[in-house]
Amino acid sequence: MRKQLLTRIAIFALIATFFVLLAVPAYAAGIPGDADQNGHLTRGELSSYIMSYMSGNGNINLHEVQDSAYIYVYWGGTSKTVKDSTNKTFTFNRPIRKIIPLTTQSFEMMRTLNSTDRIIAVPKYIVEDSFYYPGYQNYTNVGDTFTPDVEKIVSCNPDVVIVYTSTKAAVLDDKLKGTNITVMRFDFSKLSTYVDEINRLSDLLDKKDRANEYIAFYNEKVGRIQNVVATIPQNEKPRVYLEGDFGSGKNYQACGKAHGHDEMLTLAGGVNIFGDISYYQTVSPESVIKKNPQIIMKYKYPAGDINRNVNNTTDLQVIRNEVLSRPELQKVEAVKNGKVYVYDWYSTRGGAAYYLCIEQMAKWCYPDRFKDVNPRADYAEYLQKFQGLNIDLNHTGVFFYPES
Repeated sequence: MRKQLLTRIAIFALIATFFVLLAVPAYAAGIPGDADQNGHLTRGELSSYIMSYMSGNGNINLHEVQDSAYIYVYWGGTSKTVKDSTNKTFTFNRPIRKIIPLTTQSFEMMRTLNSTDRIIAVPKYIVEDSFYYPGYQNYTNVGDTFTPDVEKIVSCNPDVVIVYTSTKAAVLDDKLKGTNITVMRFDFSKLSTYVDEINRLSDLLDKKDRANEYIAFYNEKVGRIQNVVATIPQNEKPRVYLEGDFGSGKNYQACGKAHGHDEMLTLAGGVNIFGDISYYQTVSPESVIKKNPQIIMKYKYPAGDINRNVNNTTDLQVIRNEVLSRPELQKVEAVKNGKVYVYDWYSTRGGAAYYLCIEQMAKWCYPDRFKDVNPRADYAEYLQKFQGLNIDLNHTGVFFYPES
C-alpha cells in the first residue's frame, strides 16, 4: 500500500511540474519507461520506472520520468499520433513542450487553447505588435512567416514548428533535415476546415476540453447567421464583387471559390459574382460591368488597425472613394447606389474572421435582417474569453468603412 501511495503521489507531482520545465528538449527515442519496448507503457512499468528513479537506480533523469507519467495519464501509455491539415501523420513518443507558431493564426489558436506556455519563439508580426500580442516583445524573433530565419529556429530547438498548408517544403522542411524538429501545417483561416483544425491541434496539445468550449462558442455565433441565411431564397441574395488587395496595390483582383473571403461571404448570404474562378485571380473591368454586382466589398491590406480610434477612418474612406470614382463602373448597380464597402486585415485574421467580418458582411447584405447583430460586441467577447485581451472596442479598432 505504501509503495502504491508513493507511486500515485509521484505521478501527480511529476505531471504538475511538467509545464514548468519548458527548456527540456524532446527525445526521438521510444516511450520512456516502456521496459519491454512494445509501445505500451503499463502501470507496472511506470511504477518500476518511478521507483528506480527515486531510489537512484539506473541512468534515469527527472525529465524522462515526467514524460513517462504524462504519457501514461494523458495518452493511455502509448505514443501520440496526430494529423495536420495536410493529413500528414505524425507520431510522438514524448509530450510536445516547445512550439514555434510561424503564423499569427496558429499563435491565436494556441492562445485560445491556453497553450502559450509552450511557445518559445514567434514571428516578427507578434514581436512588433505589443497591443494585440502583449508580453511577447522579448521572445526570440524568427522573422517573416514566409522567409523565416532558419538558424534562429534551429537554435531554439523546438519540438514543433507550425506553418501554413501552402508553405513549400523548400522554405523550412528541407532546411531542417537532420534535426529533430517537426514541421506541421495548419491554416485556421478557412471555414471549411476551421473546426477540424481546432480538433487536430487540441489533440496534439491535449486541450480537448478547451477546444470543445471554444467550438461551442464559435457554433453559437456563426449559427445565428447561418440560420437566417438558410431561409433566404438563392434568387433573393445580393450579387457581390469581392475585390482584394493583399499588398500588390492592383485593382480588379477578385477572390473566387475556395478562397477564405469567398467562404465568409457565402456564409453571410452573399453571392460571389466570381464564384466560378479559382481562388484569387485578375479579372477585367468589363467582366465586372457585365456581372453588374449589387454590392462591392473591397479588402485592403494593410489599412485599418485594432489599435486606432474608431473615428480615424480616413484611409478606408480613400479606398472606398477610389472604387466609387472609377469611370468604368459608374453604371454598375453597386456604385450607383453607393453600396461599396471596405474591410481590412484586422477583421479577417484568425478567429476574428468569424465574429467580426462575417457578421459585418451579413449586415451589409441584409441590414434589416441583421440589425440586432453587433460584430464589435461579439468580437470583444471572443477577445476577452479566448484571447485574454480586454480591449474596449467601443473606442478603438478600425476594421470597416462604412460600418453599420
